Amino acid sequence: MQSMMLAAYVTVALWVSQTPTIENKPFHAWAPTPPMGWNSWDCFGATVTEEQTKANADYMAEHLARHGWQYIVVDIQWYEPQSKGWDYARNPKPVLDEYGRLWPVVAKFPSSADGKGFKPLADYVHAKGLKFGVHLMRGIPREAVKRDCRVLGTDVTASAIANTASTCPWNPDMYGVDMSKPGAQAYYDSVFKLLASWDIDYVKVDDLSRPYHPQKPEVEAIRKAIDACGRPIVLSTSPGATPFEVADHVATHANLWRLTDDFWDSWPLLKQEFAICDRWSPYIGPGHWPDPDMLPLGAIHVGPQMNKGWTKFTRDEQVTLMTLFCMVRAPLMFGGHLPWNDEFTLSLITNDEVLAVDQRSLNNRQLFRQDDLVGWVADVPDSPDKYLALFNARDAGDGFDHSKALFTSGILRGRSNRSVEVTADIRGASKLFLVVSTTPDGFDNDHADWLEPRLIGPGGEKKLTDLQWVTATAGWGQAAVGKNASGQDLIWDGKPVAFGIGTHAPSVIEYDLPAGYETFEATGALDAGSRGRGSVQLFVYSDKAVVPVPENATVTASLADAGFTGPVRIRDLWSHQDLGVFEKEFSRDIAFHGAGLYRVSPAQMPLKVAFEGRVSEHKWPLKELDAQLPSDWSDYQFLVLELKTSTPQRFSLWLHTAEGKRRIMFQPFGQNVWLRASIPLQYFKGKDQKGVDLASTNNRRMNSFWMGVWGPFGQLKNVEALSVAMDYPLNSPTLEIRSIRLAKEDAGSEFVVDGPVVDEFGQWAHADWPRKIKSREQLEREMAEEQKSLAGGDEFGYCPYGGYKNTQARATGFFRVERIDGRWWFVDPDGHLFLSTGADCIGPARSRTGDQAGGAALIYQRMDAWGMNTVGNWSSLRPTDDGRRKAYVVSFRGPRVQTMYLGMPDVYSEEFARGIDQAAATQCPQYRSDPWLLGYFLGNEPPWEGRESEMVDMFLKGPATATQARLKEYLAQGDTPKRREEFVHAMFERYLTLMGDAIKKHDPNHLNLGIRFGGAPAPAVMKMGRAFDVCSINVYEYEPTKQLKALYEATGRPLLIGEFHFGVPADGLGAGLVQTANQIERAKGYRYYMEQAAALPGFLGAHWFQWSDQPVLGRMDGENYNIGLVDVTNRPYPEMVEALKTTHKRLHDVHGGTLAPFAERPKASQAGTLDSPWRIPTGD
Repeated sequence: MQSMMLAAYVTVALWVSQTPTIENKPFHAWAPTPPMGWNSWDCFGATVTEEQTKANADYMAEHLARHGWQYIVVDIQWYEPQSKGWDYARNPKPVLDEYGRLWPVVAKFPSSADGKGFKPLADYVHAKGLKFGVHLMRGIPREAVKRDCRVLGTDVTASAIANTASTCPWNPDMYGVDMSKPGAQAYYDSVFKLLASWDIDYVKVDDLSRPYHPQKPEVEAIRKAIDACGRPIVLSTSPGATPFEVADHVATHANLWRLTDDFWDSWPLLKQEFAICDRWSPYIGPGHWPDPDMLPLGAIHVGPQMNKGWTKFTRDEQVTLMTLFCMVRAPLMFGGHLPWNDEFTLSLITNDEVLAVDQRSLNNRQLFRQDDLVGWVADVPDSPDKYLALFNARDAGDGFDHSKALFTSGILRGRSNRSVEVTADIRGASKLFLVVSTTPDGFDNDHADWLEPRLIGPGGEKKLTDLQWVTATAGWGQAAVGKNASGQDLIWDGKPVAFGIGTHAPSVIEYDLPAGYETFEATGALDAGSRGRGSVQLFVYSDKAVVPVPENATVTASLADAGFTGPVRIRDLWSHQDLGVFEKEFSRDIAFHGAGLYRVSPAQMPLKVAFEGRVSEHKWPLKELDAQLPSDWSDYQFLVLELKTSTPQRFSLWLHTAEGKRRIMFQPFGQNVWLRASIPLQYFKGKDQKGVDLASTNNRRMNSFWMGVWGPFGQLKNVEALSVAMDYPLNSPTLEIRSIRLAKEDAGSEFVVDGPVVDEFGQWAHADWPRKIKSREQLEREMAEEQKSLAGGDEFGYCPYGGYKNTQARATGFFRVERIDGRWWFVDPDGHLFLSTGADCIGPARSRTGDQAGGAALIYQRMDAWGMNTVGNWSSLRPTDDGRRKAYVVSFRGPRVQTMYLGMPDVYSEEFARGIDQAAATQCPQYRSDPWLLGYFLGNEPPWEGRESEMVDMFLKGPATATQARLKEYLAQGDTPKRREEFVHAMFERYLTLMGDAIKKHDPNHLNLGIRFGGAPAPAVMKMGRAFDVCSINVYEYEPTKQLKALYEATGRPLLIGEFHFGVPADGLGAGLVQTANQIERAKGYRYYMEQAAALPGFLGAHWFQWSDQPVLGRMDGENYNIGLVDVTNRPYPEMVEALKTTHKRLHDVHGGTLAPFAERPKASQAGTLDSPWRIPTGD
């Protein structure tokens, strides 16, 4: 395609005539970032219902909340029984209370009945983690004046404060309030106290910004009323245009104010936003946001008939809209019916890198505008980076050559010059275009009609409405046959029209013309819907007048003008692609009416990148990293990086080869220090054969970091690029790389920093946080304060064994399981129903203040206070001298064997069978008579699933064994991946059977708790759990129900969760396997996970992994997670303590089915929550 070139280096002068002098107000803190939400006006006009509002809230909670969307706003006339579409009843009869305040119509909002108002709907929205808002008109209802209602708390009546000369020109509901009159402020105070009682979070007040000066006293009154209502309610004023000369005043009284009249899906309206937003850009700031109006995207003009209307913006125009609004930090209020979103629309409003521009950028300004090619730039906070937007705002007019018009009208305007007779010669034409254009005179209700349009030829006439048009666009509403753009019947001079087409400027309606007609005739007219305020011009064209849409334009930005002095790296935020390195200028071909949005970063070493949004990736071709790096890495053993991260959050390190992608997960120890990472390249090629469970086979520790060897794997012969990717980055973390090289010898993985990286208390030395211990005295003081909180009686209704003392089943003297009324329970030795709540790895802490704080007695005190009744796996906690103890589990240890591959021994050897029996004979007698023992785990997370064929090869290549002989005999009948898998499954089943039988032989009193499956075992493996008394599984998810249901369906056995956790990447510690945004969200994760699991009939309990945070420099395999109930100084996390106590008080009733489980999903970061922590960051 031919492109139009422009070196657009000229920065246009701002036409702002004043410097902002905005007084900082407390209410500014209520909207620290531009509000993001949904407003009902664009899709439902004045007819929105509770059902429709809830449907949009449901969608937002499920699909958008994790991206920052939070407001649900009911727009105009929720109080008007007669409301209809986007028009207003001439004689409104709003629902009022005795004090002249508006109330919801019960027919629209059924939950508002019995004087409840919007409180039930607000509660519904709040329960989904969202906020709720409503629309108000300025003033006092005319109906209140007519009834002369009394103002709450006064003797003043409505007629005494109403300014009947102050009315809205387009809505008949209200009179103004004369703020000079006694009782006027009291009326506004009463209105906002009512909204506060409904728990309203946001209010849009209309007829307030235009005209502004006469309404200024009411603006101030509304501000006072909100400040006095006792609830932080965000204030948005409407409609526009708000006069620029009152900018300082409105910014010190409102959080948002409209810049334009209603903004609809029309390119001319979008184009005018560029200049308007440029002028208002100095007023962008926390708590005060210039508002260019809603986002008319997706399904708009739905109306009460639930029409399948759709935005008339092209896809390129939609990208331009989102790009511009984000670059000017506009409030983002989506106007379409959310449940009908298509994938493209959803992609526009869930791109976290784009939304970050709206929510976090600074110093937003127009960089240039020349010949309608436009550039904007903004700063990235706490970074040398900048955001850059390029726009092609050039026009093609209405797409027609006006000199070839078959008919051109004069301007139809107002109430006098309202119609014109249209005649056009259509001989030789194959297409007919009926065009209605706006005029630049400030009129805005441009409803227009083509009345009785017909084709005339020698053979007679044909109604044009009998034909199906090809396309039809309208600047507002919908083009329609027999209706106007608002959906009302066509009326002309008070009489119905026989046939016709209603539309709204700008409009183009296209028809294919049938043969045999020579003339087009119609009456062109302003529709009654224009209410005397329309102004249009009509045209008729044939196909011969069509002007081709212009092609792309090349838009070029000077990098120096944007603030850069050297080479830069540029990332496309819409495509998430790194575009490479640029010097001096950056040029892109931008589509007609399209836009591009980019992040620009200095390119010199050290590289520094920031991670934002949901999934953030940065990719560099090798030659950009170091021109000397080869593409064939086959002869090298190590990739050596020197890097520094601002976060201990793990990230994926990808190598991109011509044959595919390779990956390791990189988990730094600590943060904020330079470290050298000498990464063995073998782990990009495949796993080694070490380890007996998932952690020991996947985790590989180095001195300054550790790796997750998760794949994908492959050879490294044609390496093309390297990338880093992070899921749900927390607090915009950064990564710096100052050197990269290949090596044949291990360069050593070390911290490149002077002094220790861990302080005397075991905490990371190079970060600070509110809880950090700074002295021994502080630690002792806090431990003493905790000790006071541990005193008290039983809050959980437990008996001595930890069962529910108000329940009773058959007692046997040992723990057993029973299904009662369709739900499984442990039954304790005394016959009380029991749900196991515990933690793994419980033991006296290695406290740096001595053994006193970490003793067993303190642990038992904590368990009592927190409602924990079980000592989980791998714990060293023993009963105290005074007899304090808890129910516990035992991990059965199999015999030591010489041959074991991926945790699988020589199961067919007689030696192994004897060894199992001897192990049980040695271990079980000490537990056989102990009533406190729940039972035995047979093992942990078999690591060979997905590696069955590899394990078969290990046995075949190893020394001669009974299993090898059995395997060779089996494979002689056929060697396929399926048969190898079946053989391994048979081995595993024998392994489990031998252990289970041996334990039962030597201890018939206790439960077989099975092997602790990891993650999502294959169906054939899960079915082996039918032999266990209890099936155990470790599920690291935000919600475990999918895995639990599958295991229960496969086995029919009750279920115990052996491990789960949540963690926060902070304070030098990694997040663990399941990340949350902070300690509050981590506590929320415990509640959500436990109660969702407990609601299932097969649930018996769950054990948190683990009691204490892991060491900041990692355990034996590297793990250094913030997953403890207590930290490395042996202090509990208070948020977790409250979650434990709250959950454990509810657990019996949740499992019994009498109490709904906690339903608020925790957030992984500011961007929301992953569906699962196990998705692979793209590496694309």
